[in-house]
Amino acid sequence: MTGCVSTHQIRVDALSGGESSSGRGLTYELASATPGVDETDLFFKEVARYLEPVLAGQAFYPTKNGDTADLLIEVDAHLSEPMTETDSYSEPIYVERGGHYRRIRVPVVNDKGKVVRYSYSSYWTPSRIDVAGWVDQERQVTVYDKVLRLSARRILSPETYSDELWAVKVTMRDESTDYRAALPYMLVAAGPYFGKHTDGEEVISIKADSEEVQSFRAGLADGR
Repeated sequence: MTGCVSTHQIRVDALSGGESSSGRGLTYELASATPGVDETDLFFKEVARYLEPVLAGQAFYPTKNGDTADLLIEVDAHLSEPMTETDSYSEPIYVERGGHYRRIRVPVVNDKGKVVRYSYSSYWTPSRIDVAGWVDQERQVTVYDKVLRLSARRILSPETYSDELWAVKVTMRDESTDYRAALPYMLVAAGPYFGKHTDGEEVISIKADSEEVQSFRAGLADGR
């Protein structure tokens, strides 16, 4: 039997006014846009920690030493309400083959190597189970959307901001409620689209054992 590695489907929808207006190369500060979650919340701080290396990879940099940032990036990170979906899968059909005896004629030779007679021996062939085919089945499953929305605007003054420069929405749907476990897959899939434009929603497939995701996690653990 061969192993089967599951694949995550991540949906990405990005909007941008173009490369010249995306704000690449500028500094940013993050603000929470999730209802009931502010910047001091541990969950927000964890999401911000995951975001920083991905934003840096797309030429967006956090402010240092209390300087005023060029961009305000609002972050909405949340888990959706439970939803019910119909999941289709294939189930094997097993058939049992009964065991049986069989008689085999065995030659008996003398010390000169000549066949002088034949004897008969009985051998038992045990029963076995074979796969005779497959049948399609359906089941109802509860799934959740892990949602991440980013919206970037230029800071004109402490209380004044430009129109939206770019925005991206990332969604990953499965049966898990573990947002943090999903976040590396979401960011690896969506990172290249920060500050860019897609023609509608794109679906990115990433294997559960993706080397890129493993490298991303290792970088977080090392503080990179």
